[in-house]
Amino acid sequence: MEKHRTAKTWGVLVISAFLLAALPLLRPLGMSVGQGLTLGLLMAVILWWATGAVDQTVASLVLLSGFLLFSGVPARNVLTFPFSKDFVLIAVSFLFSQGVLNSGLARRILEPLLSRFAGTAPRLLIAMILCSAVTALFIPQSISRTLIVASLFSDYLERRETPEETRSALLFGLFFTGILVGLLFLRGDIVLNFSLLSISGIALSEWQWILYLAPPTLCILLCSSLLFLLLFRRELKGYRGGEREKLVYPPLTAGDIRNLVLIVATVVLWATEPLHGLSSTWIVVVGTALLVPCGLLGRKDLRAQDGKVLIFLTAAFSIGSVITNSGLAELLFGRLGALLPASFSWKYALAILLCTMGMHLLLGSNVTTLAVSIPLLMTVSMGKAPALVVLFLIYVAVSQHFILPFHHVTLGIGVTKGFFTSRQVLRLGLPMTFLVLAGGVLFYLTWWSLVGILP
Repeated sequence: MEKHRTAKTWGVLVISAFLLAALPLLRPLGMSVGQGLTLGLLMAVILWWATGAVDQTVASLVLLSGFLLFSGVPARNVLTFPFSKDFVLIAVSFLFSQGVLNSGLARRILEPLLSRFAGTAPRLLIAMILCSAVTALFIPQSISRTLIVASLFSDYLERRETPEETRSALLFGLFFTGILVGLLFLRGDIVLNFSLLSISGIALSEWQWILYLAPPTLCILLCSSLLFLLLFRRELKGYRGGEREKLVYPPLTAGDIRNLVLIVATVVLWATEPLHGLSSTWIVVVGTALLVPCGLLGRKDLRAQDGKVLIFLTAAFSIGSVITNSGLAELLFGRLGALLPASFSWKYALAILLCTMGMHLLLGSNVTTLAVSIPLLMTVSMGKAPALVVLFLIYVAVSQHFILPFHHVTLGIGVTKGFFTSRQVLRLGLPMTFLVLAGGVLFYLTWWSLVGILP
């Protein structure tokens, strides 16, 4: 086994070396030497991430270094993530979620309900979806929300002495269904959903969003959940729910009530940022800092702040910015207009989905793919298709499509934090690709015809 792994690693490194050498020399599509080096490096690192041939953190650092040296893109545009407000928010949210877990409050509320109603793996998956939906109403930052919910369910499964492969599969189910839940509401994913509207310049209310997207997305959520239960049925047999013993929980103490008030106040202020205007970043920073004197965070909890996650996110978010600002996006995707049909039909919708997925495969970052695909595809579709329909098709492809963890930042964090593995993502991601294509045509186009945005 070890020899096979070593041979596989060397094979990946040889292919990577070929890419790094061939693309700058051949310069396809009229690329410059720098563009060839940039694309070769990107393809090599994507291969490393996919196979694990090179440590993820090392691969991320190599990618960032190569971008800074060869792409010709300013450092500020390469290191977009560390300069964004999301960097601090995500970094501190790791600690906040650890403090919530340390309080034991959510576990004491959630575990009795799970013990009573989540006796089987399908019921537990339903409980995960409902929990994600409820918390989505209060915590619009999807990464932080998923980490908190995952910590609760991970603790529940460990206390149940759930086998590792079963625990890992169930937590992967939580992460990917949590992504789909975040698409049901405009505030369900405050970064991705608001980026979509900001880039396109189209304004939608919360109710319009729910009307146009929630019903078909629920259909995708149902189908993908059934697909997950089918593909992971062997692992899920290891789950043993139900009340194995009488669960007795003591009443809340004064300290518990104080901690509950602090956590709820932080979450409510976080969720109502548009009403009071206070920065969500500062709300979480202050709320997390107050967890320390309450005894919910200590020095040992600093390891919840995983620097490897932040390095990976920095590398993942840099890809789209570099591809766009180096001119590679235009070279690689600029000829897409000629591939689209002359008028709108289900074939046109399928072409939009495929084009967007192709960009997403390479760019990785959801927001960056939106930034590249929306101006391009909406421009070439002008006069052929309703702008709102094209925008939503792009959104469906970007938000629901994944093959590898780096195709969705939430999945990337889940793998890096050890909740599940890249192979599990790939196992569901490949058939999900076909489900998203079929659902985009069958569910979304049909629904949009019914509500009148597609003539």
